[in-house]
Amino acid sequence: EGVLVVWQLQGGEKQMLPRLGAPLQRLTASRDAALYAISCDDNSVRLINALTLAPTHTVRGLSLGHAALGAGGGLSKLCVDPRDGLLVLNAYSTSLQFYDPVKQKHVMEHDAAPRNLVSRRDNKPIVSTRVTHVAFSHDGAGMVTVDQRVGTEDAGKLKFWGWTQKSRQYILHSLAEAPHKPQVSALAYHPSEHVALSAGADGKIKLWQRIRRETPKGMTAADAQAPLHTWRCRGATCYRRVKVADAAYSHDGSLVAVAYGPTVTLW
Repeated sequence: EGVLVVWQLQGGEKQMLPRLGAPLQRLTASRDAALYAISCDDNSVRLINALTLAPTHTVRGLSLGHAALGAGGGLSKLCVDPRDGLLVLNAYSTSLQFYDPVKQKHVMEHDAAPRNLVSRRDNKPIVSTRVTHVAFSHDGAGMVTVDQRVGTEDAGKLKFWGWTQKSRQYILHSLAEAPHKPQVSALAYHPSEHVALSAGADGKIKLWQRIRRETPKGMTAADAQAPLHTWRCRGATCYRRVKVADAAYSHDGSLVAVAYGPTVTLW
C-alpha cells in the first residue's frame, strides 16, 4: 500500500506516512536514528525524517515498471517527449516516468490515472490499470494517453493533456470514456496540428481535434479556472470492420497509414 507505519512500543501508538508511491521493500535507520532510508518497489530510495516523518530526499533510477505490469501491460511503443528529448516509460502503477538517457537521471513523473494502492483481499487478484498508449504533439505542448484495466474487457479512457509552463506539468483537458470497444489498439498525434487519431479492435478510426473552450458568459478564462482548450471527435470511419493493428501519420501529416493485419491502407 506504500505506507510507512512507525509504532511506539511502550504506549502502543502509531504514526503513518501514506502515499509513498510504491510498495516498500526494505527499511533501515541511520546511526543517529535521525533518518529512515526506505527502498521501494519502483527502484527508488526515499530518506524520511524520523522525527517529523517528512520526506527529505528521493533517489530515483529507471523505474521498474515491469514489476507491476506483468504480462500484457505497458506501453505499446517507446515514446520520446519532443520538448527535451526525454524517454517516456511506464513507472509504477499508472504513472509515466520522464527519463533523461544522456544524463541517466529521473526528470519527472506524471500520474495519468491517480488512484490509491490497495492490498489484495481474499486471495483475489487485483485488477490493475496501466497506461498502454502515449502520443505527443510536435512541440510537446499536448499529450494524449490511453489507460486500460489489464486482463479485462474494459474499453479504457482516452485522455488529452496540456503542458503548463508555470507549474511544469501536464494538466487534463478532456476525457473520452470507452473511445473504442473492446480496447484502443493504436494512437497517433498529427506532426504539425493539434489533431489526434485513435483506432481500436472494433475496426474504427477516429479523429480528435483540439478546440478553444467557451468561457461562461460574464466570466473570464481566469475566473473559470479551467483549461483554455478541450477536445472533440471530428469524425470516424472504418475499413471492412477489421481490427486495427497500428496507425501512423506521414512526415507532413497529409496521409495516415493504418494497418489491418497484413493490409495497409492510406487515408
